[in-house]
Amino acid sequence: MIRKKLIIVALLAIASPCYSQTTDRAVRSLSLQEAISLALQHNFNIQISQFDPTVSQFSISIAYGAYDPVISASGQHNYSLSPGGL
Repeated sequence: MIRKKLIIVALLAIASPCYSQTTDRAVRSLSLQEAISLALQHNFNIQISQFDPTVSQFSISIAYGAYDPVISASGQHNYSLSPGGL
């Protein structure tokens, strides 16, 4: 019983690599320029760095915000209907 299970597992282990690699895919040849262009398009560091000027502009705006004038006003009024007296 154990021997049959061991043989089945061994056969499955040997046969599984046969199914994992298929040669049905078409191979696309690329020139060096096309490979570089694709690499640059899919590079996340380059895509993120495109936002650096915008982030820098916001940082400058925040820094200059400390020099913006601040105006404030307040008022107070009290009114009482109770009779006064000393």
